[in-house]
Amino acid sequence: MFDSTRQLLADRSSAAARLRALANRADPRRPDDELPDDQTWTEEPGAPPPVRGYVHGGHGRRWLVIGLAAVVLLAAGIGIAVASGGPVAEPVSDLPAAANTPTAAPTVRSAAVRPSTASTPRIVVSVRGKVRHPGLITLAPGARVADAIKACGGLRHGADPGALNLARKLADGEQIYVAIPVPPGADVAVAPSADGDAPGQSKVDINTASAEKLDTLPGIGEVTAQRIVQWRQQHGRFASVDQLQQVPGIGDAKLASLRDLVVAG
Repeated sequence: MFDSTRQLLADRSSAAARLRALANRADPRRPDDELPDDQTWTEEPGAPPPVRGYVHGGHGRRWLVIGLAAVVLLAAGIGIAVASGGPVAEPVSDLPAAANTPTAAPTVRSAAVRPSTASTPRIVVSVRGKVRHPGLITLAPGARVADAIKACGGLRHGADPGALNLARKLADGEQIYVAIPVPPGADVAVAPSADGDAPGQSKVDINTASAEKLDTLPGIGEVTAQRIVQWRQQHGRFASVDQLQQVPGIGDAKLASLRDLVVAG
């Protein structure tokens, strides 16, 4: 770009110099300067007056030269402006070659499969006795007696679980009697305890049970329960379950129904 601009400026200076030389060149036919003193111009009669600009050169030629110089200068200026204002090509730098690196495959995270409820084993137990909603309940494996009572709405008002082991783990198909004695011949399916024996339902201790607890035994009403408590107050502890026959209202048949439900501790 700069080389072309310098060339245009040089051409313009050369053209201007030639035009100035042309304008200042002497005209050999100017009437006032080049005729001898003893000669004068004589106009031919009837001839038209001479045109100075064309016949004698003079000022007409000078203005023509000046006009041409102006045109040359204007063209040179336009050329310089175009040359200086035009876009300049920038050298394109070599781009680094793209690394031929294989694209890493996106990591696919597999969603963890959550076990369905249907595949989780459950246990079903039957709860009877003094709970708010007795019946069949479904519990998770490892549930305990306390969990079964809670699932049934809890104990009724005033109910006492007594010696029932609330921490015992339950087995599928088990039946629990809460705050009532196990009826004779009841099918109680329980898991074996740590010592290998079936825990069953806790027996009622006739030496420590309250009248309300004794009232939960089958065939023992409120009156008979009060008589058992009075017998203890009069005679002390029961030495054996058979001594219940000494309590008024308990005969052989009733004693037989109570034998597996009570203990004289």
